[in-house]
Amino acid sequence: MKILAYSHNVPPTVGGIATYCHTLCAALTDSGEELSLLAPNTGSRWDGNYPLHSMPAGLASDQISLVGYIEALRLLRATLRRLQPDVLWCCNVDALYVIALASVDAAVTVTVHGSEIVRTFGRLELLPMIRARLLGRALARADRIIAVSRYTRSILQRHLPQVTAKIDVVHNGVAAVSGDTGLSPRAGGGGRTLLSVGRCVEFKGFHLFPEVLAGLVRLVPDIRWIIAGDGAFREIIAREVAKCGLQDRVTLLGMVGAVSLRDLYQTSDLLIHPAVTDGQGRDESFGLVLVEAMLHGCPVATTGAGGTGEIIEDGATGVLFDIRRPAEAAEKLAACLRDLWLLPELGRRGREHALRHFTHGQCAAKTLESFGRAQTRYAATLG
Repeated sequence: MKILAYSHNVPPTVGGIATYCHTLCAALTDSGEELSLLAPNTGSRWDGNYPLHSMPAGLASDQISLVGYIEALRLLRATLRRLQPDVLWCCNVDALYVIALASVDAAVTVTVHGSEIVRTFGRLELLPMIRARLLGRALARADRIIAVSRYTRSILQRHLPQVTAKIDVVHNGVAAVSGDTGLSPRAGGGGRTLLSVGRCVEFKGFHLFPEVLAGLVRLVPDIRWIIAGDGAFREIIAREVAKCGLQDRVTLLGMVGAVSLRDLYQTSDLLIHPAVTDGQGRDESFGLVLVEAMLHGCPVATTGAGGTGEIIEDGATGVLFDIRRPAEAAEKLAACLRDLWLLPELGRRGREHALRHFTHGQCAAKTLESFGRAQTRYAATLG
């Protein structure tokens, strides 16, 4: 199968849609598919195992303008004529805006992550209404739609019920971790380390956890919290930490590299992911960081918001807590941290669960199945 992946998120940046696109493209190539990527190139060294067809850096998702969309449309059409792929795979919403205007001689599959639909549909401002019209048109024209979680599928069904029959749910995948995964028991002597990973934005909920931590410190005194990530809410998090008098127990590392992140997963007692729905209706459509931690043997605790509840079964593969009830959340997390058997057992079960359901190979195989359904539908329209 010849695949043209199309994205306005610049690879191979760390996190979010860009990482999802880059790693899945690599997995599809490893499985023997002929894949190319059309995406902006900021001049950074390209290390992909598949060809990158470059668009100007100004067409990256955080910079693109109306004129940029017109230029992207021209470049997409030229690339389609040159490569003549069987499937055009749109990895993110900015690609969908162009698809709404393009005539494509290939089966079209689009991936929807969720928050882009929430912050676009149902709003009365002019720009969101235009975007909603374009996205609705693009999704109606697509041969297949991939939702990264059942939660994302429910969002699509609520706003665009007419596309329901075309939706496939394909959970994101993470590279399986080999070698030392840090699966030795972490509960026992010494202090406890909580870890949070991700952008410092509202829907990650990091700014709400200090109140839980304040209660947790009274129950498990020797404890610290490390946050790996950066973003607009970093100062707000620091302010909430100071308000609770926890400055000596909290470390905001900022962005960290892959090696440092692996070490953090393998040495932390518990990953804390206090996801919430933010003021714009955005939330965690899946929660890839949970899977990353689980594959490293790090037990996870989250709120179940958005798609995170599809990853974790409370008490079996992780812990669910209610961030809106900080005292109860502190007691539940303290009980987990004190249990000399439960914490390592959650790490073991979580890793087994992630290996069964959330690896690159499984994600690539299910994505290819969706591409095949798109080809069948496209062929039927030609006949």
